[in-house]
Amino acid sequence: MLRSMLRSAAPSRRALSAGLLTLGLSAAAPAAAWDDTIIEGVLDPAAAKAPVDCEEVAPGTVISTDPLSGRAEFCAGPPLPPTPEALRAQWRAMPPIAVMDEVTDRIAHGDFAGAIDRLDVLRGEQLHPELAARVRFERGRAAELSHRCAEAVPLYEEVLAMPAAASGLRANAQFRRSLCLSDMGEHRAAKRGLRAADREPGVDALGHQKIAVEGGVQALRRGRERRGLPALQAALAALPEGEAPWVRSRALFALVERELAAAAQIQFRGDERAAAALVKRAEHIGAAEQHVIAIVKLREPEYVLAALLAMGDAYDALQVDLVAAPPPRHLTPDQVVLYREALVERGEVLRRKALKYWELGLQEGLSVQWVGPELDGLRARLSAAG
Repeated sequence: MLRSMLRSAAPSRRALSAGLLTLGLSAAAPAAAWDDTIIEGVLDPAAAKAPVDCEEVAPGTVISTDPLSGRAEFCAGPPLPPTPEALRAQWRAMPPIAVMDEVTDRIAHGDFAGAIDRLDVLRGEQLHPELAARVRFERGRAAELSHRCAEAVPLYEEVLAMPAAASGLRANAQFRRSLCLSDMGEHRAAKRGLRAADREPGVDALGHQKIAVEGGVQALRRGRERRGLPALQAALAALPEGEAPWVRSRALFALVERELAAAAQIQFRGDERAAAALVKRAEHIGAAEQHVIAIVKLREPEYVLAALLAMGDAYDALQVDLVAAPPPRHLTPDQVVLYREALVERGEVLRRKALKYWELGLQEGLSVQWVGPELDGLRARLSAAG
């Protein structure tokens, strides 16, 4: 079911730049010949080829030949990437709004490091106060999405201290500061921050509903499940259809974490209750899977990948625990051998399910050109699994 929801990865072809290279009288050009884009040489006109598309051939392929002089044009290899200093100079020369457009695109694809590089350049420029506030906000958001909340919180606080920050931006900074504090385990401070966000004049009706959803998430994380779970479920149901997919995905992921944490606490013992424990653990994983399906439908890459990673981890942990489970005490030695063989066989099914989730996550990440930390985790799991 999950596979049909995910877009297949569509690898993009790497474009080769067309330039001119030289070949002297020998077959190989000197190393210095690669220093320039255009270098001329003399070849036998009879050996020249018709013009070609440099995107479809290897570097050094002849593009065309002058029939009179015999001078040939060749396809060059891809140019060297610009240095960090050159990139910073390029961003300084661009209009700040154009750089911010690149920042938005980088964040949308999980390239938080690329966004931070650009934002750090803008932070050193003289900007309109309102734009300066937005730069600091986006710098905090990029750090937050990189799982560096300790770095993000002071940046959000800078925004809150800036008089030029628009009311909507202040409310968003207050909200995301609270999210970070919650992720850092500072639950009381997060709760106070969420209340402060709810009082901001820039919060609209949808904003108050988002805050209500996050309030339910934070109550669960504080261990207030009896009140937090119904509150979260009610707040999610009140969100208008199609609105706030990121906030909705975050809330559903909190429910995934809740179910998988409950599953992980169920251990197998060598008695008649082992079968019941296995069923109970599988029920929690199945409930988490239903939330994962809902997350996949929302198409928020950060949480789609995190959810698929978590499901793979859950099945992998179940496989490890199942294979290591002690045999029932009443079994004979021969029966213990058969018991172990049966567990290994069943464990292999669970291992394949874990691999499937990790592979699906990697495919999804590549299909949307995501480069965030979640993709690194998926690659690490698959690499370790061989």
